[in-house]
Amino acid sequence: MNVDQLVKLLGPARVEAVQRMGDSVLLIPPGQQVAVRVSRERYTRLSTELAWIFTAVTDCEAGFESSVIIEQRGLLRKRWSLRFIAEENAHLRVALENLLSGEFEQLVRSAMPERIAVDVRGGAVRVQVVKTLTVPIALPLVNCYDLSWRLATALSKMLNKK
Repeated sequence: MNVDQLVKLLGPARVEAVQRMGDSVLLIPPGQQVAVRVSRERYTRLSTELAWIFTAVTDCEAGFESSVIIEQRGLLRKRWSLRFIAEENAHLRVALENLLSGEFEQLVRSAMPERIAVDVRGGAVRVQVVKTLTVPIALPLVNCYDLSWRLATALSKMLNKK
């Protein structure tokens, strides 16, 4: 599956505008003020399969800068752990924990991403969802796309209140 097939799969209900940018595509969800860049890149150095990378960006008026990587931990029971890269921020930690254990829990489970990266800086929230596929199953890709822009939008709204 390539990027063009993904855009066709998402359809007009999920994509309002499409803009080509070299080897990636910029998608605009309907009625949203967020843009999602979709590309395929190597997830690890030694991997032969390309990962799907969904990067959603939206405006945010948070008074801090922080970065966090959210990854699955555990063998039998999967849990999400937050690992702050830059300054740890209590508002961002609480917002992410509430969202990932609340309204986004089912979407994260169905998307099954390898990693979610959240970056709040420069007046913007950037959410990157990485998904590797060994078989061409469409539903996790659709869910990763939805997860990226919905999480960016929800974080922007929660952090603008603070």
